[in-house]
Amino acid sequence: MAIRRAAAELLGEVGYDLVTIDAVAARARASKATIYRRWDSLAELVVDTVRSLARPIAVPDTGSLAGDLRTALDRFQQADAFELRVLSGLLGALPRNPELATLFREQVITPRLGLLHSVFASAVERGEIATGTDSELLAIVVPSMLAFRVLLTGEPADPEYADRIVQQIMLPLLTAASSSPGPAPLSDQVKA
Repeated sequence: MAIRRAAAELLGEVGYDLVTIDAVAARARASKATIYRRWDSLAELVVDTVRSLARPIAVPDTGSLAGDLRTALDRFQQADAFELRVLSGLLGALPRNPELATLFREQVITPRLGLLHSVFASAVERGEIATGTDSELLAIVVPSMLAFRVLLTGEPADPEYADRIVQQIMLPLLTAASSSPGPAPLSDQVKA
């Protein structure tokens, strides 16, 4: 759709703070009324645009935690240079715009994290990780590492990097949680 494409291009070129409905309408050769019939705000248009760029991701089922994590990372890292520019144009605005941040979390982040939660749930069912493993905390490790590498350092999230995340970070964290009770929470350690 021309309106989403225009919004994405502008987001990648100038960042969210400088994107306007007027600019999107002009680039898409559409009226503002056309845009507002579909989206109530610029934030809704931008998040819908970012969500539409993301490829659908099915929950992997390779039969092993390592295989499922590697497959999930393959799917996470398929963003191209254009998509990365669009994300870069959006991320800086999230802390300053609660509506945008909420929409982005609900429509883009939560579904992606849901994929990892499903991977962890399957691993629990297979007995590879312990019931009660903090999947909320561990699910943000992968996207955080990928985002840091790509968006902040400019380095690619290539297959070798994804393998290192799985082998050196995720598997040790997930299997350590299932094989030992772990240290006492830091708050308990400080009291001692």
